[in-house]
Amino acid sequence: MNDQSFDEAIFRIEKTGKNQHLNIEAFYFLRDALDASTLKYKKDKKNKHFTGAELCDAIAEYALENYGHLAYFVLSRMGITKTEDFGLIVYALINEGIFGKTAEDKQSDFDNVFDLKEKLYNPMFPNTINQNK
Repeated sequence: MNDQSFDEAIFRIEKTGKNQHLNIEAFYFLRDALDASTLKYKKDKKNKHFTGAELCDAIAEYALENYGHLAYFVLSRMGITKTEDFGLIVYALINEGIFGKTAEDKQSDFDNVFDLKEKLYNPMFPNTINQNK
């Protein structure tokens, strides 16, 4: 995939008016997280497919690696506050032909995988999680 086709897909997604709570940066973040995770976890395997739950874990890990204790804040500024938002982005990109899926995949695979705020706060500040809800 080249950057121009990705940019065009994002433009078309934005034009539909769906998922307006998500910033354009959220789509680029998810693409980068998927690219990095594929290299990290699937580089020696023929099947480079992630399940919804695997992708949620990989995205959260990528966010922590890149943003540290600010990960949840950065993602929430992009409009990503729950794992369902990952699914919205993934399926918008699937509908544009940017990402692929298997017959078993469904958008609901991203629903309530884990509490994103807890997952991103807990590693750095385990004693503050209950104070920030």
